[in-house]
Amino acid sequence: VMRNDFFLESVVDEFMHSANLAIFEIFCRIHTKIDSKMLSERVDLKGEDAEQWIVNLIQGAKLDAKIDSENDNVVMFQQYPEIYEQ
Repeated sequence: VMRNDFFLESVVDEFMHSANLAIFEIFCRIHTKIDSKMLSERVDLKGEDAEQWIVNLIQGAKLDAKIDSENDNVVMFQQYPEIYEQ
């Protein structure tokens, strides 16, 4: 739909990147253990590209997480706000 819109066609790629970023961050804040294959399907990436994208987003969003390569999972750790941030 966006590619056919005269006003939006120039920003489709940027919009999709931002949408994927928002989906990933929200999904990671809700769940503690995420299947990386399922996550890569949701953001429409395959294999190594998906894994590199996940690593970059974890670092960029400053999420406390690790990637379990044996089980193909992303394990999120709880982040509690500091008392002075509230």
